[in-house]
Amino acid sequence: VEDEADLRKLPILTNAIKLNNSFPMTEVQKAYLLGRSTTFEIGGVSNHIYYEFKYETKIDISKLEHIINLLIRNYPELRTVFDTNTLTQKYLMSSNVGTYKVKCDEYTNNYDKGKLQEFTDKMSHFVYQPNEYPLFSFHISRFKDCDILHFSIDLILLDVESRQKFLSDITRLYSSNELKLKNPELNFKDYQDYVSLLKYSKWYKRDKAYWVKKIENLPLRPILPLKLDSISISKPRFGKSEIIISKEVWNKFKSKANNHGVSVSSALLSIYGYVLSRYANTSSFLITLTVFNRYSIHPHVNDIWGDFTTTNLFGYKRTPGSILDNLLLTHQSLWEDLDHGMYSGIEVQRCLQNLQGLDPNQAVSPIVFTGIVGGDKTTESSDNNRRYFLNSSEDISSRIWIGQTSQAWIDLQAVESKNQFHSTWLYVEQLFDQGFIEDLNN
Repeated sequence: VEDEADLRKLPILTNAIKLNNSFPMTEVQKAYLLGRSTTFEIGGVSNHIYYEFKYETKIDISKLEHIINLLIRNYPELRTVFDTNTLTQKYLMSSNVGTYKVKCDEYTNNYDKGKLQEFTDKMSHFVYQPNEYPLFSFHISRFKDCDILHFSIDLILLDVESRQKFLSDITRLYSSNELKLKNPELNFKDYQDYVSLLKYSKWYKRDKAYWVKKIENLPLRPILPLKLDSISISKPRFGKSEIIISKEVWNKFKSKANNHGVSVSSALLSIYGYVLSRYANTSSFLITLTVFNRYSIHPHVNDIWGDFTTTNLFGYKRTPGSILDNLLLTHQSLWEDLDHGMYSGIEVQRCLQNLQGLDPNQAVSPIVFTGIVGGDKTTESSDNNRRYFLNSSEDISSRIWIGQTSQAWIDLQAVESKNQFHSTWLYVEQLFDQGFIEDLNN
């Protein structure tokens, strides 16, 4: 196997009998698992997403519970637990997890956001125990005039595409009288057992050689004006700054990028690096790119739920040339990197740590770019403005989402939604003033 086109030469073998056996974690899952430890810089927090949905009508709790349990039985990924010692994961048997219950707190007054603030603060930064089921939570706050549905999930369980399938299936089944699901042909264990073999391929060997050579010239992380030493933060709190660019301006931006032969993703990444470089101690530094990638191992690979997230360790460089020169340099370098993605960004980080003698508890690259790199993928911030969840009485304008990223100072979610551009900066509040982040975003 020399590239993705050769995967047809290696047919996938499934084994339902061994469904509940342990199987390998992805490199990103390992990083998510270990990164929540307080021994690491910006640790003590999991990679996590929290939502609040507001409804004018009362939620049918019994039906919602039935749907969630139906999905838990059908998709073993929802029953996954993780072993910190062996860095493996496994599916619990559906007969052993019991019936999932949606808790409901009832209030005698009309909606009062202040009454929920303590609960929101707790759940938005909740750290799940990875070896305990479940790694998600549904909770209802019932007021006289509305229902609030709280949804929390550890990102080690499902990537953004799988999470949206989870929520979409709940919505579809909630509005239907027929609660039927199609049994998936493959599961994430099948995928991981297969992909793990590719580390012995010519493809992996080629990509590793590319990075081993490139790593000698990679820069290190930037030094930014922090409010305090990042290593001293035991419980990071994440804030958010969001700006929406209009359809007209966004379309003009995309058109100009394409006219110059630069991908939109590369242009955004280059601008992100340029803005940060104005405040950094160097014109060259590392940016971690979040990439969503499923290898074409089977015709129905896109039906699998799981965490297919991977990363690219990008060495941003600002040159003294023109803006276009910088955009073209980023574009060329980025796509060369992505063409050698079988050797993941996490593996590159380990090599860089060894080569440079870096502190293993320090974040190698705490600046993150999450977005449309490698294709226009759904992200949490883009989906936050889409159709209703569960039923049409949802007040979408009141929807809340809060995200965290362990070992990250800043995570830019740069996405397209409804033909507009959403620039959402997630940042550690103890490190940066909100005004400073908003200035960078502007």
